[in-house]
Amino acid sequence: MSTKPRTDDTTAPARFTRVILTTVKAVVCTVLCIVAYCVSQGMLGGYPQFHSYLLTTSGMVALCITAGVAWVVDERRHRGDD
Repeated sequence: MSTKPRTDDTTAPARFTRVILTTVKAVVCTVLCIVAYCVSQGMLGGYPQFHSYLLTTSGMVALCITAGVAWVVDERRHRGDD
């Protein structure tokens, strides 16, 4: 065990930057999720000249992968609590 006093390496600007980055990530993820929802619900599916059926399929696949990753991360977090 170390007898040195612990110093807090986190300064106020670093915390502020972390808060800003977390907020920006949340906003970006929210926008991407809304776009994925619109695509997966076929809202952009009426344009065959742009192969929009591929957009719908890829949106559903992306949603399934994202949900799977979130489930795995959540399960690992709960397992770590035991």
